[in-house]
Amino acid sequence: MSQQHLRWIQLVKDKLNESDMTQTHLARACGVSKPTISELLKYGKGSVKLKNRVCDVLGIDDSWTTLEDD
Repeated sequence: MSQQHLRWIQLVKDKLNESDMTQTHLARACGVSKPTISELLKYGKGSVKLKNRVCDVLGIDDSWTTLEDD
């Protein structure tokens, strides 16, 4: 998994914590199952469409896509 993707995962987890939202809540808001969100955050498995939906739900702007790898 790329450093960029690892940073995105951490950003998603931070936003979930800030908004007291669980992975189950996020899954419902995105129209997917909880295991789909779990795999996305644990293994990076998931489509670009799903990642964009997660960003929309959590209010993450697309600047994460321009983060440079170390």
